Amino acid sequence: MKAKWLAALLAALCALLTAVAAGAERSGACGDHVTWTLSGEGVLTVSGQGDMGDFDSSPFPAADVKFAVIEPGVTRIGDWAFSGCAALSGVSIPEGVTAIGEGAFNGCISLEEAAFPDGLARIGYGAFAGCTALRRVVFPAGVDLSGYAFSGCAGLTSLSFPDHVTAGGWAFYGCGGLTEVSFRDGVTCVGGVDFYGCPNLADIFMPDSVTSIDYGFSFNRYNHPRLGITAQTCGSPAYNWATSYGFPVRALNHIPVMDPADPSAVIRCAVCGEMIRPQETDPTPRSGTYLERGVDGVFRVYTDGVFDAGYEGLIDYEDQSFFTAGGMVLTGASGLALYDGVWYFLAEGRLVKEHSGFVLYDGEWFLIRNGLLDADASGIYEYNGFRFLISLGRKVSEYSGLWQNSDGQWLFIAGGQVVEYTGLALYDGAWFYVVDGALAVDYTGEVAYNGARFTVVNGMLAG
Repeated sequence: MKAKWLAALLAALCALLTAVAAGAERSGACGDHVTWTLSGEGVLTVSGQGDMGDFDSSPFPAADVKFAVIEPGVTRIGDWAFSGCAALSGVSIPEGVTAIGEGAFNGCISLEEAAFPDGLARIGYGAFAGCTALRRVVFPAGVDLSGYAFSGCAGLTSLSFPDHVTAGGWAFYGCGGLTEVSFRDGVTCVGGVDFYGCPNLADIFMPDSVTSIDYGFSFNRYNHPRLGITAQTCGSPAYNWATSYGFPVRALNHIPVMDPADPSAVIRCAVCGEMIRPQETDPTPRSGTYLERGVDGVFRVYTDGVFDAGYEGLIDYEDQSFFTAGGMVLTGASGLALYDGVWYFLAEGRLVKEHSGFVLYDGEWFLIRNGLLDADASGIYEYNGFRFLISLGRKVSEYSGLWQNSDGQWLFIAGGQVVEYTGLALYDGAWFYVVDGALAVDYTGEVAYNGARFTVVNGMLAG
């Protein structure tokens, strides 16, 4: 009878392996000297030397690609290479890639972050169009964005630009969630970036390093009725440019003079005449890098008393941690956010340190420990009285079948969750006795099922 049990179990496992055969490793060519390999877990690796080829549609099994790794040696991502990879949530692009082709990531609706390496010179026409989940983009200096490059990326709420970035017509068209744009400290020339079709754009920050603003950066007030300009210092070139174009403008720093009417207490700005608080012109500003809430209610990062437009990452404030980019808290960021290889659980830009457990994000469940994704978690995990199959911190909702736990138990899994059931269960044509979701391989005796009694030997219905 033991032999019969083992034979049935092996048959069930063979059926399970057949069911998941689609998850086996696959590979192919995607360039003259470039190949691709897709693992059973959905990780696509592109390796080799030189450029990827150009395609009319993705050369990969698009529905199965969940993460992409471009290895060093590849110099260009081909036209439409990843288009339609709807499950693709992240991509790693190394230094050495100098161009991303037309439509390369078009329609990757699960892609949440795009970080580009230094040296990237061009992002092609419509390369990331329709990436509706995209929330964070990191641009290198000198990159040229072709027309419609990020059109329809409704999840983008803020952008931060380094020096010498240019963007073709309608590069951000249809980015309805975009409300904030900042240019990093050190940017000297602002120009050629088109924000047409971003009706909710409300604020653009320009640091004091900006000395010239290209004519291509002018805006149609009708298309941007809410837009205002934030200058680092009153009287700076950016401040004067905004004033000349009739934009509402405010400055983070003023040039103070004592008001003759009350020189002991009142300070006003020498440029705009605005009355400002004495502490805003403290001759001994706070040292180090810190987060401070302005009178307008906006949180900004300062270094040694000066607004730090180049700061991005986590920063602490009153026993809390906040996610920032372009020197400002990303208040539009809620859910999971990837930064420096770590996934953070955020609520309006704040790291939710107090949360441990599962969270639902973009239709999938993830295991969180103290606000961070528990990427080391794999196997069966219990939460709120239920047991789930976890791989790298994610509930494997697509898995149904038998699973051997770390303690040697065989468990019935349905939709990534242990079936909390006791009784007879039919699997792959054989009946098994299950106790709390586990195969009772040591049980021999009678069990009741649907009003009748059956004999079970070693956990399997006797023939």
